[in-house]
Amino acid sequence: MIGKADVAVVGGGIVGLAHAWQAAVRGYSVVLFERDAIAQGASVRNFGMILPLGAPPGETHEQALRSLSLWRQLLLDAGLWYRESGALMLAYHQDEMDAMCELADSDMGHEYGCTWVPSKAIAAKYSAVNTNGLLGGLWCRDVLLVDPREVVARVPAWLSKEHGVILRYGTEVQSVSSQHIATRHETWAIERTIVCPGADLDTLFADVLSEASLTYCRLQMLRTVAQPTHWQLEPAILGGLSLRHYPVFESSRATRTVARRVARDSPELDRWGIHIMAVQNGRNEVVIGDSHEYNSAPKWQERPEITALLLQQLVGLANPPSLKLDHKWTGVYVKHASRAAVVLRPLPTVRVITGLGGLGMTLSLALAGEVLTAW
Repeated sequence: MIGKADVAVVGGGIVGLAHAWQAAVRGYSVVLFERDAIAQGASVRNFGMILPLGAPPGETHEQALRSLSLWRQLLLDAGLWYRESGALMLAYHQDEMDAMCELADSDMGHEYGCTWVPSKAIAAKYSAVNTNGLLGGLWCRDVLLVDPREVVARVPAWLSKEHGVILRYGTEVQSVSSQHIATRHETWAIERTIVCPGADLDTLFADVLSEASLTYCRLQMLRTVAQPTHWQLEPAILGGLSLRHYPVFESSRATRTVARRVARDSPELDRWGIHIMAVQNGRNEVVIGDSHEYNSAPKWQERPEITALLLQQLVGLANPPSLKLDHKWTGVYVKHASRAAVVLRPLPTVRVITGLGGLGMTLSLALAGEVLTAW
C-alpha cells in the first residue's frame, strides 16, 4: 500500500504530538506514526507540569513562555483538563531563603514571574503546606498543570477529528529516506519527515544520534491514590533541593552554599540526584518526584531506597492525608550538555528532534512551531 502526506511525524509522545499539531494548523497534510498503541516513554512518565522556571534564562525561557501560551490554546481546543496552578518553592533553611530572595529581588526574577512570600502568608493561604520550620517561599506565577496520560491518550484522536491527521498507531517505522517512509505493511510518499525518538537512539538514524553528545538520565517517580476531596495541594510544590537543579539559580552564591550543605549532610540525595516536587492532578492524586541518574543505561527498574527518600522529602513539604501509593515508575530521557533541544538534519527533508531532557513538556509546543517555520 502506498500513502501520501506532506509531513510524517514518527513518535507519538508529546514532542511528536506537538509537531503533528503545528504542521496541521499550518495547512499540511500529516500522518502520525507511533509503534505502540499509546506512547509509553517519558511523555507519560512525568509531572504534567509546564514549568518555565526550569528553563535557562534567555531564549530558552522565552521559548518556554511561548509554549505555555500554546498549551493554553491546545488544552482549550481539545477540551482537556488543566490548572493554572503556579508553583511554590519552599525554604526551610537560611541559605535556601537567601537564594530565593536573591532571585525574587532581581530583574531576572521579574522576568520569571517570581516573588517572595513570607511564611505567615503561606500558612494563611495553603493549609496543605508543612509550616513547621518554614521561612517562606518563592511564588512562581507561570506554571500550568496537565495530566500527561490524558494528553497522550486523547490528543491523537482530536488531531484526527479536527485537523485530519492520519493516525498509524501500533505501527513501527522501519526506514526513512528523503521522500519515503516504510513500515511493515505500507510505504508512504512524504515531503518532510520529523522523527521524535525520545530516548530510543538505536532505531532510526542511530549513526547520527550516536554523534550528538546525548546523555541518558534515569528518573524515578511516585503517584499516590486519590486524596480526599477536602484536601487540595493547590500550587505545585518544590523544595529547596530544586535550587541545585535549575539554571536560573546557578549564579547565586547562596545556591552554592545549599549544594555544599546537602553534599555534607545528605549525600544520599546527591547520589541519586533527588530534588523534590509534588503536584496534584485532576484526579486528586499526588505525583511525587524525582531522582536523576545520568549516564545510566535505560533500564526500567525501581530502587526502593529512592522511593523511601522521595516520601521522606515530601512529608517535609506537605501533609497529604494518604501516602498510599497507586503507582511507582522509572523513566528515561536524554539530554544535551549545553543545548535545551537537539535538532538534527540527517537529510534535507528530515529532522530528528530529541535531547529536551526534563523540559519536554515545557518546550515542545513552541519548539515544534519554530522547527516548521524555519524549514
